[in-house]
Amino acid sequence: MDKQVFVDLPRKRISRKKQKNGTTYIYYRTNFRRNERGKATFDETAIGKLDEGSGKLIPNRNYYEVYLGESVDHVRSVKTLGLTFVLNRIVRDLKLDKIMSPIFESTQELLALAYYVLARGNVVVYAQDWIEGNAWTQSAPCLYSSKIGRLFENISYEQRLDFFERWAKQQTQREYWYYDVASVSSYGRQIDFLEWGYDREGEPLPQLNVGLCYGAVTQLPLFYRAYNGSITDKTYFTFLLQDFPFLDSDFPIYLVTDQGFITRDNLQTTGQESKRFRVLSSLPLYLKDAQRILSDYGPSVKQDAHYLREEHVYGRRIVDTVLDQSVNIYLYYDIEKAAYDTKQFYESLLRTETELQALKRSQLNSKRYRQYFKIDVTNEQSFTYERDSKAIDDYLKTCGYYVLLSTGPDLSPSEALRRYRQKDLIVEQFYQLKNEIDYLELKTHNRKTTEGKLFIGFIALILRSYLLNLLKSLPDKIRPSISKLIIELEKIKVIETKGGKRSLTPLTKKQKEILEALNISEDELGKAA
Repeated sequence: MDKQVFVDLPRKRISRKKQKNGTTYIYYRTNFRRNERGKATFDETAIGKLDEGSGKLIPNRNYYEVYLGESVDHVRSVKTLGLTFVLNRIVRDLKLDKIMSPIFESTQELLALAYYVLARGNVVVYAQDWIEGNAWTQSAPCLYSSKIGRLFENISYEQRLDFFERWAKQQTQREYWYYDVASVSSYGRQIDFLEWGYDREGEPLPQLNVGLCYGAVTQLPLFYRAYNGSITDKTYFTFLLQDFPFLDSDFPIYLVTDQGFITRDNLQTTGQESKRFRVLSSLPLYLKDAQRILSDYGPSVKQDAHYLREEHVYGRRIVDTVLDQSVNIYLYYDIEKAAYDTKQFYESLLRTETELQALKRSQLNSKRYRQYFKIDVTNEQSFTYERDSKAIDDYLKTCGYYVLLSTGPDLSPSEALRRYRQKDLIVEQFYQLKNEIDYLELKTHNRKTTEGKLFIGFIALILRSYLLNLLKSLPDKIRPSISKLIIELEKIKVIETKGGKRSLTPLTKKQKEILEALNISEDELGKAA
């Protein structure tokens, strides 16, 4: 790369301003107008500085932005380099290219498509325009709409499973995998696993469900599986465990889930897979076993010997039986939670009581009215009610308590709680996939393209997560969002002249800070230009 570029000084619409240090800056005039006094005025943009020896202009970034749409005799092309360079570096660091190349013939195109989805979202019809505006270290990929559809369709189930096997083995260590499920909508009418049914998002469209695993140590997505939109999470959980035949580890992996997955069959299956998997989950308090555990052990947990100083709660481990399975129970009591739960309960109780006062006899069908009230129907036109003090007292006894369940023996109460509290990591992953990468609604029309597009979204999610992890080294005040990061990186352009000279546009302070956080030097970027 040439360290300095000189261009002919533009002849029109420029002005010169000489500084005290002797440097002359050149300005481009725009927005000519007359002010309130009728005097001609204009705006100015600095486009570089004058080289006194040659009389030529040393251009800055604004020069290329001003003249990019006009005829610039010496410029052959101006393309974005920053984002693709950074993503190429991440792919090498994660060895994604080495994992994908033996599996996919079109690895370069698939990665480029993931780059595009990361930068622009899931409307892939404009992918080729974006490709042509970026600089590539190899030949530019071809991503016209017709080819993208074929790329999606050619990503087979076997290839995806092969990728997950290689990727998971590379990332797996003594790891906690956070697992959850979310719904993704689509307008497609010929996708057999789209269903009206188990609706999480309130979208008036058919949906499919996506189960995703995320690693707490690596802080990267590890695995996903799409399945029928009408199948509930707890029903699918046993199939999830069967989707890990590729994992051959010397130690079990902890799957951290929410209480929606706790059923008799799921616990039994997990017990059978204990050499490979263990589960850490919250336990629904409405289960009879949970009520018994609270009754038997609840009062005793509130002792100084069980106080967890770092977590500011009481907690103890108990070996007990839940749904006929012997498990470790982690029982916690939180004083602040108890006060909050009690307040929320009474506010809800008062709202229900207010509703009862306004109800007619024919509107008493809802079971929730009878949960904490004794209702006496005197005739077909009227009724009386009073609070059910026993039911209320029974509920109040549970305030402040929560229960975790584990099928593994090697967690302390403190560690189990810390691990479970990190479950929001998987929630954040779904937020990124659906909102930041724009996969809330898939714009596909058959099953093959849908599954292929989900896979590309998964690769984009890996790249995005890795970027977020790198940016954590920046102070909060200057740490950009991923959207702003992409904007800043896309401002880093490489200019090629007709004489074959290539140079970077000058880097701003913010861009230098970002590159430093990403462990990329300006010289490295310059050599790639």
